[in-house]
This record gives sequence, C-alpha cells and structure tokens, in this order.
Amino acid sequence: MHTCLVCSKRFDSRTSLERHIGTSYGKEKEPMHMPLLVYKAKHENQLRFSKRCLYKMYEKEMKSTVMISEELGVNKRTLLSTMHYYKIKLRNISEAAKNQSDRDGIWNKGKTKDDHPSIMKYANSRLGKNNPYYTAPGFEERQRKNRERFLGIHRQQCHNCSPIRAGGVYITVIIGVWAVVG
Repeated sequence: MHTCLVCSKRFDSRTSLERHIGTSYGKEKEPMHMPLLVYKAKHENQLRFSKRCLYKMYEKEMKSTVMISEELGVNKRTLLSTMHYYKIKLRNISEAAKNQSDRDGIWNKGKTKDDHPSIMKYANSRLGKNNPYYTAPGFEERQRKNRERFLGIHRQQCHNCSPIRAGGVYITVIIGVWAVVG
C-alpha cells in the first residue's frame, strides 16, 4: 500500500499515488497538494528535485529546461510546473537564445552546404522554381531589367565580343569562350 503524505489517502500502486498527487495539485479549493517533483523533494527526500538544486542547475549552471528534464529523467511539463511552484523565474525567448549561443556557440558558424546536412537541405529546397526570386511578383520585369543591365555593362567593358542572336537567346563570343546571356 502507498499512502499520500499530504492527505493520507491510500493507493494500491505507486503509479496511482503519483497520478493522485499530479492531478490533485491546482484543482483543490484549499491548496494542499503540490507538483509531483516537489512532493518527492519534501516527502521522499529526493533532493535532486529541491528548489535549491533546480535553481542551481537553471540559474547558476545556465542549463535549459529541456537539458534539466533530460538529466533528471522527468517530463518537461512536470519540471515547468515545479519551477513555477518554486517561483523560479523562467527566461524569455531572447534570454534563452542568448544563453544557448553563449553556452553552445552558434550552430552554423563557419559551416557551408558542403559540410553541413541542414544547410545543404535548405539550399536544395530553394533551387530553381522554388527560389523566392521566381515566385515574387514582377519576376519577368526584374529578369528583363537584369538582362538589359548585364548587356549594357558587358557592351561597355568588352570590346572583343560580338553578341549573336540565336533562337531568342543572345550568345556572346568572348575571345573564344561562349557565354549564354538571357
């Protein structure tokens, strides 16, 4: 038999006791129960769930709630309700991101699509017609202006070439090298 040390109810299994503690907290008119991890710290002497230990991991060691929950082997939601009960102030998104970059470094610093699979996946997803350049309004107009700009600059800088129009495409011969323009 397992007995709740808060309200003295008796349960056949440990799981039933833990469900009772977890579901009773926050639903009582007179708050008697507490989150499961607080119950374990206070009544079962599991000090790894104490306010001091959680505060040390979160504030002093700058661990994230995900890291703490994995280290303690508990659900993140259970950990968050315990931290709320203990009145440990949680970081906002900006503070959490800064903390992570300070702790772990910037994940993609110095990486390219050739040596990092996530960057390669992103780059491949934007090839060809998937590139926003193609799908943005006014693509044809931008393409025409870019072609005119390129040809104008090219004509000014290159004296050894002659553009040849072949099938709607300008082919430029630059000292024996063929380049397709537009």
